[in-house]
Amino acid sequence: SAALLQKHIIRHQAESRPFLLVIEDLLWADPTTLEWVQMLVEEGPSHGVFLLLTARPHFTAEWTRRSWVLVMDLPPLASRAAADLLRQTAGDVELPPALVDYIVRETGGNPLYVHELTRAVLESGDWQQMPGGENNPDLSWMKIPATLKESLAARVDHLGPAKALLQLCSVLGREFDYEQLRAVSGTENEPALKKELNSIVQAELLFRRGSSANPSYTFKHILIQETAYNSLLKSKRKELHLRTAHIIEKDYPEIAQAQPELLAWHFGEAGESATAATFWARAARLSLLAFANLEAISQARDGLAVVSSLPASAERIAQEIPLQSMLGSGLLATRGYTAPEVREAFTRARDLCEQAGDAPQLFQVVVGLWMYYQISANYQRALELSQTLVRIADASGEPGKYLQAHYCLGYTLYYQAEYQSARKELELALQSEQQGTDYRAQSASGDDTRAHVRIVLAHLHWHLGYTRKALAFMDDALALARVEGNPFGIAFVTFNAAWFHVVRQDANTALPLARAAVEMAHANGYSFFRPLAEFMQAWSEGRERKSGLLPSDEQTVLGQQSFAGQHQQTGALLGKSFQYFSIAADLVALGYGEQAEQNLLQAWKHVEETGERFMAPENHRLQGRIRLQQGQPEAALGCFRTARAQARQSGSAALELRATLDLADALVNASQADEALQLLQDSLSRIAEPEHSIETRLAGQLLKKLKKQLQ
Repeated sequence: SAALLQKHIIRHQAESRPFLLVIEDLLWADPTTLEWVQMLVEEGPSHGVFLLLTARPHFTAEWTRRSWVLVMDLPPLASRAAADLLRQTAGDVELPPALVDYIVRETGGNPLYVHELTRAVLESGDWQQMPGGENNPDLSWMKIPATLKESLAARVDHLGPAKALLQLCSVLGREFDYEQLRAVSGTENEPALKKELNSIVQAELLFRRGSSANPSYTFKHILIQETAYNSLLKSKRKELHLRTAHIIEKDYPEIAQAQPELLAWHFGEAGESATAATFWARAARLSLLAFANLEAISQARDGLAVVSSLPASAERIAQEIPLQSMLGSGLLATRGYTAPEVREAFTRARDLCEQAGDAPQLFQVVVGLWMYYQISANYQRALELSQTLVRIADASGEPGKYLQAHYCLGYTLYYQAEYQSARKELELALQSEQQGTDYRAQSASGDDTRAHVRIVLAHLHWHLGYTRKALAFMDDALALARVEGNPFGIAFVTFNAAWFHVVRQDANTALPLARAAVEMAHANGYSFFRPLAEFMQAWSEGRERKSGLLPSDEQTVLGQQSFAGQHQQTGALLGKSFQYFSIAADLVALGYGEQAEQNLLQAWKHVEETGERFMAPENHRLQGRIRLQQGQPEAALGCFRTARAQARQSGSAALELRATLDLADALVNASQADEALQLLQDSLSRIAEPEHSIETRLAGQLLKKLKKQLQ
């Protein structure tokens, strides 16, 4: 994202020498700048960057509470300092002491007020007529503005003929260049325009920068712009906005193309709501493509506010649908898949699509809703929506929709442990890929769905016993995401790669991926990914070195429990059963059987309520381990046999072998080594690609031991 790129640039600069960065008026900053500042602050005090930020008192940000952030309330200027500023502003003019005391007292130490009131008094010239000499304290006869707003208004009025030009400048925005001003003014007397513009600069209401041919101008303070703008009659204001919009659209196509939000604002202020909505939609789309999700959310909401003023019509529906869809996409990336606002935006868009009939956005809107219900673990609703997507895609004949639809259906079927059906759908998606197709266009998250297809295929092939293919699919997904360069896509694939290796119980491979996922979630504001990435990091860091499988201590479990709870609080319930199974496995290994059973009860409740069965055999396997600790070997054997049978029935060769390992160990202890050997060989034969499989390595070790024992 733009914010992330800026952060890396600053960090690079700070590597060679300390870096001072000053940002004023943070209250007026755009969302990307605020996101960038947050990233820099959250990095902590150890990166050689000193930030000095200014804002008004009512500015709030969560990062201001960090221990390394010092918040200072700037008090008003002391009387002596205010008087010094006044004299500096007056320059060679020496104001009477009574007038100086009055201005210092009335402005209350506000530097801007001191400066502007002094300028207003100087420009009026009334002070030169003070009766009784400069020591006369009676100033009631003078027309001295009573507030900062009045002071600024007086200064604008003192411009005389140039006031109208300053008002026009205020319509153009905080910054503008001369050529834009000249075009919008429509003047035929350019020398007069330049003369008036120069008088405004001399009055220190505008700053001039840049080349003499086409200099740029900036209002000294946003309050000056607001004062000039508010002094315009509404009818005149609308007229100027409309003229500005038409000139930018006609004469400055590069600005219209790069900054559609500027045209949206001008058309909106001109009362051209339908045209404004069109440009807000363009702006939101550009922001999403640039990964500026916060801007996209703000622009989509501005567009929806404009649309709400339009009369009910087919045109209004057509304009609202893409805005709701883009709002949902922006919220999905920043708030997470399961945020209520995501569901509301996509549901509203779907309802509008149904009203409109054959709306082109329907497919992507349904994808957004599918994501919401999938991550909420409402697999029945997700299945219905994915089947709807397949019907739409098949009828359309569009390869992008075809891949997206079959991916959605395959992903839902995978979590329901319908492995062969899921494989069929995902292979259809994989085989349908065509060069030149934009596989981001139909994704509600805006990243390349081809990487998502490979992620689920990796998980699926691990279950089916094709470990080499599974690893290859995950490597392909990571490579594809990195080539595409979408920050959300890279975070999504990295997160899922860590998840994949935790499921495989490969802590060494999972750990760097989990750490990277945590950093990406933190840096990009992807709140959805962070707790579960931290869960996987806690699991990976908490393995004891000898086996790489067993937990090192209780802190490992406490970390997993905390992060899993945080993740579930967001409403994200996909994979909840696996989280409980993982925690239960560590509790069993540490000898806390009773606590482990409580986690298994929670996991099984989730399985039964949602149909999330992709790791269901783990329940009986772990129950068997608990029974062994309780001195119930026969009950344990029954649990292991049930786990093995469930895994075989679902088609998960990996989970079958995992259950068979525990069953074989228990059989050996029950003096049934022959059966243990037979079952182990049977389950091993179902692993088509034994390389790089943790379970296969352990099974090989046990098999060697059994054969030696039975000789």
